Amino acid sequence: LKPVLIDSIIPVTPTPVSSSKKINTGIDIDSMNVILKRINELAKNIYFKTASAELSSKSYKSLEEILYFMNQFKTLRLTIEGHTDNQGDSVMNQGLSERRVKSVVDFLSIRGVQRNRLKASGYGLTRPVATNKTPEGRAKNRRVEMVGIFEELE
Repeated sequence: LKPVLIDSIIPVTPTPVSSSKKINTGIDIDSMNVILKRINELAKNIYFKTASAELSSKSYKSLEEILYFMNQFKTLRLTIEGHTDNQGDSVMNQGLSERRVKSVVDFLSIRGVQRNRLKASGYGLTRPVATNKTPEGRAKNRRVEMVGIFEELE
């Protein structure tokens, strides 16, 4: 097939990015994906004391591993999302989710991660992943999620 001129615009076929190609982040794409997947798994092990923004001690191991990744890969940025179940009113849950993600940001930043690499978003009870009609479903809805990206180096 040949490119065809249409109104002086030449269609360009995008070049697929191979999994071994490095974008200018200092790390290859396969490694990026492994790290982002691991951070997502670790976020599932962040817990708080009941109705509180105080981190549970069983969260520290996961947070320390996330901290390791943040310190190793300076182009890594995280959005930390907090979610609650529907117990209590929506205003209380919104505030609780915001305080919880702030606790996670504080944990990481006190240990050296620059705050401009962290974004916090509290969603309260607005984004359930399970039913709020059962204790198991409510437990799934009380969660922290992390979305990571690697920014390109300048």
